Amino acid sequence: MKPTYVISKIFPGIALCLLLAGCSREYASMKNSVRRVSSEYTLLQRTAERLMKKVPGADKKSDSILLSPIEHKKLFDRYSFLYSSLNPGNPEGAADRLQWDSSGGVFYYADSTRRRIRRGAEVYGWHPTWMGERWRGYPMQLITTISFFAYMVDPATGGYLNPEDMDMWRTTEMVDSAHQHKTSVLLSVACSGREQTSLFLSREQSWSTLADSVARLVQLKQADGVEINFQDLSADDRLAFLQFVGQLNTRVRAVVANRSVITIVLPSEDPERVFDLPELHRMADFLVVQGFEYDQEDEAKGAVAPMMTEQGDGPSLDRTLRRYAESGLDPEQAVLALPLYGSQWRGTLDPKGYYNQQFDRKVTYEEVRKLYVATDTTYTLTPNLDPWSMTNNYLLEFPDSTSIECWFDDDYTLSRKIDLALARKLKGVGLWALGYEQGQPEIWRVVRDKFATDTVQVRDPVTAVKGYPVRLADWMLRHRDLLMTAAVAFAITVVVAFFIAFTDWRVRASVFYNGFNYFLYILLSTVLLVPLLSYLGLFGAGGIRQTAAFLTGILVGYFIFRLTKAMQMRRP
Repeated sequence: MKPTYVISKIFPGIALCLLLAGCSREYASMKNSVRRVSSEYTLLQRTAERLMKKVPGADKKSDSILLSPIEHKKLFDRYSFLYSSLNPGNPEGAADRLQWDSSGGVFYYADSTRRRIRRGAEVYGWHPTWMGERWRGYPMQLITTISFFAYMVDPATGGYLNPEDMDMWRTTEMVDSAHQHKTSVLLSVACSGREQTSLFLSREQSWSTLADSVARLVQLKQADGVEINFQDLSADDRLAFLQFVGQLNTRVRAVVANRSVITIVLPSEDPERVFDLPELHRMADFLVVQGFEYDQEDEAKGAVAPMMTEQGDGPSLDRTLRRYAESGLDPEQAVLALPLYGSQWRGTLDPKGYYNQQFDRKVTYEEVRKLYVATDTTYTLTPNLDPWSMTNNYLLEFPDSTSIECWFDDDYTLSRKIDLALARKLKGVGLWALGYEQGQPEIWRVVRDKFATDTVQVRDPVTAVKGYPVRLADWMLRHRDLLMTAAVAFAITVVVAFFIAFTDWRVRASVFYNGFNYFLYILLSTVLLVPLLSYLGLFGAGGIRQTAAFLTGILVGYFIFRLTKAMQMRRP
């Protein structure tokens, strides 16, 4: 049988196998990338099924391997019930789970270093009252400002609606702990809902009640200022809001004096131009732009904080920053707030072949890691990265024609959104909310890489740091005259010893036998001569003294070298 005949028969079979294998991989890829509301879902599925029919041994049962078992769905249902039981009335809360190091016998939170945020940068975070004592796990050295989210305004009186939360503010040790790390703490004053905010701003007598109440609470804890977080303002409240901010600003700064901080939270969208940005910049230290909750809008279902949208100018971080810049936002006095939570959606397959998605609940970053990231090989889930929104998503399909979908940010997507803020020259970023990433240190590694420096400024290092290097440096400074005298005496001794040794021609011959030894001799002579002559005051001050000392050392070395050569020539 001819070799060419064999090759002509075998090669088409090999090519067909490779083609079918490639089709099989393409089929799996298409199935994993099918989106929930895509009208092309049915077309892609039918195309993939036609390809699979050509694979030997393939049948309809093989399609089920891409579906998550019903038991997996039950896991989400059971966990949701447990989650709601642990966090009654707080849909955005998270279970308190610090990590325990059994070998060291301590709790730990994140893999943070001793770095601190560099001067001029801002890392802003919220501590909601439902997070309880979890602030003990916050890496304070990587946070410049913490807003204690507590004061819920009573629009009728200006007082607060949540006395239990305010009792937490009165008793918390967080303020003192934060101050030890030079982290500022603000009391957040929040009011949401168009009717509620309008009612409060229409009653000027309630402004004084709120201002006096907040000032006393800030003074009680020796906190650093106030955050004003008013949502859903109407255009009619524009002037009243400015007047209220001015009154609260004056009252708080009178209490906190020179170290007071006032921040104002701006919504992700302000189509009515309610916020007078130039005036607010004048009264506040910086403005916090809310860069989340976009998924509540019909155009942006899915991603909580999309960086861009495929539609071009849809709701996104890019559009928010552009529009605020057009309205007068000073980027150097602004912070972009990003979420540490995602959104979960449940879908039902309709006759047309795509899922009707309904919002289920919010899920913290820690929940996403524990629910969707497999810790064994039972279920393997691979997230899809949407390049437009720069957000990850998981899509789980079940045999009962239902689905669960989760949109979330991880350390990579969060870093890209931080890059967006830095590219627009913003002061920094904010994180809603601290603790949602409990036990997951990669988020803080991103913050450290983007904003931290290993240079820590200390006013008085001798009194502030009691470590061995500083104590040694302090002792050397106090005894510098004694140490310098000893060093000079040692240098003179070494020089005299050299001259005495050089009277022996054998020593001279061994030292100057090659050029390298000669170079070492000149270097040593210069090193010894420069501090000696400088200490004796034989040179003037400044650069001339140092240059003259260096040149003198070289000349002396050269003179000794020439003298040695002459002595070698005269030796017997």
